[in-house]
Amino acid sequence: MAPPQGRARVSSVGLYSEGKRMMHLKLDESRAVAILTFLLLLVVTVTGIFAAEPTPPYSLSDLIRLALERNPGIAAAKSGIEVATLGIEEARGERLPVITFGSGYLFAPAERKRLIPRSQLSDLSRRGKVFNEQIIDLGAVLTIPVYTGGRITANIELNRLNEVLSRHRLDQTRDDLILNISSAYYNIVKLGKVVQATEASRKSLLESKRVVEARVKAQKAVPADLFKVNTRLASVEQSLIGAKNGVELVHAALNTLLGEEKPGRRLKIKEDLPRRIEPLDLKRDIDLALERRPEYQIVKKRVEIQQKRVEIEESKRWPQVFVKGNVLGVGGDRDFFPVTDDETIALRLSLPIFDEPLRARIAKERAKLLERSERLRLYKLKTVFEVEKAHLNVIEAENRIKLAEAIRKEAAEALRIEQVKFEAGRSTVEFLLDAQRAQLQAEVNYFQALSDFNVQKVALRKAVGLIELPGP
Repeated sequence: MAPPQGRARVSSVGLYSEGKRMMHLKLDESRAVAILTFLLLLVVTVTGIFAAEPTPPYSLSDLIRLALERNPGIAAAKSGIEVATLGIEEARGERLPVITFGSGYLFAPAERKRLIPRSQLSDLSRRGKVFNEQIIDLGAVLTIPVYTGGRITANIELNRLNEVLSRHRLDQTRDDLILNISSAYYNIVKLGKVVQATEASRKSLLESKRVVEARVKAQKAVPADLFKVNTRLASVEQSLIGAKNGVELVHAALNTLLGEEKPGRRLKIKEDLPRRIEPLDLKRDIDLALERRPEYQIVKKRVEIQQKRVEIEESKRWPQVFVKGNVLGVGGDRDFFPVTDDETIALRLSLPIFDEPLRARIAKERAKLLERSERLRLYKLKTVFEVEKAHLNVIEAENRIKLAEAIRKEAAEALRIEQVKFEAGRSTVEFLLDAQRAQLQAEVNYFQALSDFNVQKVALRKAVGLIELPGP
């Protein structure tokens, strides 16, 4: 029987409503997914923006602090101090008693090993010989040094000097690192200035080329003039490539000093070539160098260390007195053979009467002491010379800056005049190119002098000893 028409209409309306409701649900889900995707993209974009935010440029002091934290040479020098400190603890431990425990097992199937306990010596005639195939021993030994002729004390002092020596080595490594970082930094800044000056020269040459091309077309200049400009332009472009490559090489060297393990990373450098001239005092700097310079202190400590080694060898001529105590238990495998206990305590004295190797070792250590003393005297003269040389280098760099600055101004003015004359047609292209070449070389010389001046100032502080970190 067919359903009524009214009911069928209601069913159709219901299905339509249900479909519409499902469509709304799907649209709501799509909107939710779209909103969630948008939020995720927004978060990723904001995070990327903050992550890609450029770090502030690094000053020289920033680079030095970063290198002192990350350079492997500094870490190795600090580990050397730790090793020397542990050496002091080891030397002090020789004053304390030493207790050693020992045990052993012996098997002799042919009954070749015989163990006769002290308590059974009187029963040998009655019991017969006592043989054991298996023997076990167990015991402890106590050793206490009483007198060693000063050897232990000298050894402790030797290790203390080694610790001081390790600290001086850390200072030397630190000063070398600061000088190398400073040299790399000023080279980067100098090469950056050279790149800027070369690009400006290239731009000027391009303008000159445009003028010459126009004159050649107007038959007011010969094509050879254009060839000369192009040749000079090619030379400048090659110089520009070399300067940029130099910047990359110095950055790579800087990364090595910084302990950077990611190749190709380039830190943004805050360019600064200061020209602060400070008064020099040669006598004061020599006195400071002999007092503070790590290299000189290392040589001095090596002499003191050798003196202690002579004392250690000479102490072996004196008696060595030790207290020794033994607790030993030994047992066999026979039923009638009990474990025997043996306790002893002894005061032992050792005195060398004839020891030719000892005499030779003492003579050898004394010869080494004489050698190191002479090296110390030689290094003192070398230190004084290096301080004087550093002073002269700074003075020379100061004079080069003054001369380069004067030539730089004259070259810039000469180039300006030649450009005006050339544009007015009252000068040749050869004079213009010569002026341009001289101006670029004057710029390079000026920045080279500034860079050398700052590097030589750091080298002077290193020659004096213990470079102080520059300000921010």
